[in-house]
Amino acid sequence: MAGMIPQEFISDVVARTDIVDVMSEHSIELKTAGREEYKACCPFHGEKTPSFYVSREKQVYNCFGCKAKGNVITFLMEYDKLSFTDAVESLAERLGLDVPRITRSQRPGTPPPQESAPVSRDLYALMQECAAAFASVLAGPQGETAAAYLADRGITPATIQRFGMGFAPEQWDFLIRNVARGDQERLRQLSELGMIKQNESGRMYDMFRNRVMIPITDRRGRTVAFGGRVLNNDKPKYLNSPEMAIFHKGRELFGLNQAQEQSRLKKQPLQILVLVEGYMDVIALAQSGVDNAVASLGTSTTADQLQLIFHSARKLVCCYDGDEAGQRAAWHALVTMLPIITDRCDAAFAFLPPEHDPDSYVREHGREGFENYLKNALSLEDYFFSYLDSHNPGGTAELADEALSLLALMQNTFKLDSLLDTLAPRIFTSREKLGEKLQAKRNQLQRNARALPPIQESPQNALEITPVRRLLILAIQHPASIQSHGSEMMALLDKIRTQDPALKGLDVLTGLCDFILRQAQGRISAASIIQAYQGTGLEKWLHLLSEQELYSRAANVDPENVWKDIQSTISGLLVDYHQVAVAALREAGRNRRLTDEELQSITEHLRFIHAYFRRVPEGPAQAAPQPAGQGTPAPAQNPQQAWQNTQAPVQGTPAPAQNPQQAWQNTQVPVQGTPAPAQNPQQAWQNTQAPVQTPQPDQGTPTGQSPN
Repeated sequence: MAGMIPQEFISDVVARTDIVDVMSEHSIELKTAGREEYKACCPFHGEKTPSFYVSREKQVYNCFGCKAKGNVITFLMEYDKLSFTDAVESLAERLGLDVPRITRSQRPGTPPPQESAPVSRDLYALMQECAAAFASVLAGPQGETAAAYLADRGITPATIQRFGMGFAPEQWDFLIRNVARGDQERLRQLSELGMIKQNESGRMYDMFRNRVMIPITDRRGRTVAFGGRVLNNDKPKYLNSPEMAIFHKGRELFGLNQAQEQSRLKKQPLQILVLVEGYMDVIALAQSGVDNAVASLGTSTTADQLQLIFHSARKLVCCYDGDEAGQRAAWHALVTMLPIITDRCDAAFAFLPPEHDPDSYVREHGREGFENYLKNALSLEDYFFSYLDSHNPGGTAELADEALSLLALMQNTFKLDSLLDTLAPRIFTSREKLGEKLQAKRNQLQRNARALPPIQESPQNALEITPVRRLLILAIQHPASIQSHGSEMMALLDKIRTQDPALKGLDVLTGLCDFILRQAQGRISAASIIQAYQGTGLEKWLHLLSEQELYSRAANVDPENVWKDIQSTISGLLVDYHQVAVAALREAGRNRRLTDEELQSITEHLRFIHAYFRRVPEGPAQAAPQPAGQGTPAPAQNPQQAWQNTQAPVQGTPAPAQNPQQAWQNTQVPVQGTPAPAQNPQQAWQNTQAPVQTPQPDQGTPTGQSPN
């Protein structure tokens, strides 16, 4: 249905929802901290002492550690990674309410309704029609062979219904005839969903044929993709839907929705989730009464999938085959979970005998036998060290280096303390010394993150990260840092505009920051930013920028470190501008004698560059440099003192010139670092008295141009 959700309905949903109940349903252990107040360890960052407070009276939450704050919608957006619309619809569904829509004509003065959201809802509905069509075939005469195959594997009709299983007949146009039904728009949407394809001659045909069809659902139970298991010897044995607008395989888990539904039916919290490799394993385990199994979707386990698991249950048991491939999959899962695991969750690793997978093991030993086998799973700590021991035969030095490189990725938790306590005697060092080595390793990882190219992408998604694009990425992915330093950010942008008004992408960046600052504190995310720009020329750019990973190699990303990155990037932009200006004047001076005004301009440019580099900390592990114009020394009290200040030696710079002409001559020397500014004592005195300009924040609006 096209249109927007009325603000009155959104307010009503929030008013009728208890944020404490919603958080409890998400396995967040809230403890009473006063009248109508609750506290817990923050679900958004690792901590040992609770700093996350929830007010039942005000229906808001606030973390004094990571500064996360908001209401129940914001919580679902951040915790479940939902868009604003999906969060509202999820809460409405929980209350048993239908979500109304209004058109532009009902909201005078509002922008045109955004088309992408209704299109997505149409896609969800169309996928559900496909699932129903496949289910109908399985239940009829055409599905007898598939039904017999499932019966041979012990899958009962109740399990078939629970997972919505069906059958795609061996026909080239089943969906074309029974779902598209001659409608060209539906045909186009089926193609967009990957359910039909087009051959070289332009003829459309069904992608899935002669396969048992298994719907893949998202956390809200909506069909977003399919997995197809062939009945004969055709290849591939399993065929999955491609990634598309409503399906990203790295963000979904097969069986999670069904496991949560069983937990609700039993009125028991979901304590443990078992991660297996294939969706047929999940179905076979469910058939045997193991209702808490999930599977990744034909890919190595991703951080998003692990976040989903740890948000849904207290413990994860990775259950893999005992062969080399199973060991690789388990180790990949462990390394991926290290940066995100906290003290409120745990992980263990079970490896089945070589002759078994979860399907065959549970059929031979039953539910009780399978669950007993999982009770003997290796703890995270035991598996961590057993794997390192077996893969580092060279001795303690290699083991220590690899272990510290991995532990440096972890948050400061009791779990990390336990791992360090175990590691210290194994490498014959004290716990205190090991802590120092860990911090040194973290510093090294952060330096490497700055030194290496910030993004490692596939060629089809390659994007050059210019300074302006870096600022856009930081603003989109970390809007809280912009909100926390709003006036400073706009002042810095105005400084850029004053000195380099032609800088490409500056209007886009200014408009984006202005939009972020106009939102309520803690009520903005990358999803809501992109939603606000839907239908504009910037939408595809913001989508692309939001997917970049600037800090993929860093250990922990703190909002204040993001702000330092923003300051440093802006300072670099300003320095680049001044360096380019000096280079242009120097080039002009090769052909003619520069005027006094041009020489003075060089002096002023060099003065800025010199001031900037005097504030760059020595050593790569120090904090990011502050932007020029902030943190400068107090002006000298007399001209002579001002002049003497300019004589302070700067590493890698020539001595300051005594007059403008000498300043020009200095620019002819190849510079490493920056030359000190040239000026006479009176000019130095006057310059130090000039106040730093701090323009008022600009109220620019987003434009349709692509950011540079």
